[in-house]
Amino acid sequence: MNSISFAGGFALALALPAFAAAAPATVPYGDLDFSRPNDVAAFNARLETAAAAVCAEIPNVELGRRSSCKQAVRLEAVARLPAQRRAALTAPKAPPIEIARR
Repeated sequence: MNSISFAGGFALALALPAFAAAAPATVPYGDLDFSRPNDVAAFNARLETAAAAVCAEIPNVELGRRSSCKQAVRLEAVARLPAQRRAALTAPKAPPIEIARR
């Protein structure tokens, strides 16, 4: 199974040097098809869980720093995806087809 693994220190060293020793996080994605909205939602949920784990040591009173940390984790994880997966994840999705009833 493919996954993205990184430690807070690598992903966030420039933005948050005080948390360079954060626990590593892994975001599995090999079982997902990013052309399917449910799989994109599953990936985003996994990514949110990983970001919360990496940024957990930031005190609750520092919500701005925690939010910045989570955003940095998200950006780092997406940047580490293989190019084809990254393109599929960020490709615009066609709106659902609506069929009128008679």
